[in-house]
Amino acid sequence: DKMGSPLQCMLWSMFVAGLLAGCWACTPSATQDCLNGVAYDPTVMFACRNDLYYWDTTGCCTQGIPFDLETQFCCFDGVHDKDNSVCAEFIPDDASMASNSTASDLDALMPPLVFLPHERSPFSTSDPNDPYGNECQWADSENGCLNGYKYDWDKEYPCVDWILNFSSQGCCVDDWYFFENQTCCYNPDTEVYKIFDK
Repeated sequence: DKMGSPLQCMLWSMFVAGLLAGCWACTPSATQDCLNGVAYDPTVMFACRNDLYYWDTTGCCTQGIPFDLETQFCCFDGVHDKDNSVCAEFIPDDASMASNSTASDLDALMPPLVFLPHERSPFSTSDPNDPYGNECQWADSENGCLNGYKYDWDKEYPCVDWILNFSSQGCCVDDWYFFENQTCCYNPDTEVYKIFDK
């Protein structure tokens, strides 16, 4: 028969499946990092949420929001345009609201911040000697994969070499911070990002 024996068909299927899996597999090394099965040079590119970006053109802000380093900056609540924004804490500018309200009235308008407990994040994936760094080589329907470490699509995201928690940690270009008591600020004079305690 033209199909061959069932054993031949099974072996052929296993070969094809292994070949396809190998196309989306990646193992980090001293010269390459991996995001969801894609190899990249960490001196040229970095992970921000679930995509790769170039260090010389893009930054990563808050919960993995990419931004253009030439025209935008990351500060406090997200990404802003350099031409028409400054890095300053948000204060409502509605004069009637501010003049007729006390600070506690304004606080009452804001829902309370709830920070979920984190199990392992922030978690650095840059230690090549970590024996647990072989959890994955590619992403699947439930988990992403950064440098051999699984992360939960719904709860975590990559920020450079770290796995961060969506609800409690933010990305500050090439560093990370806690939403609860820190913030990421940009100094337009020095073009440097720094993490400050609130």
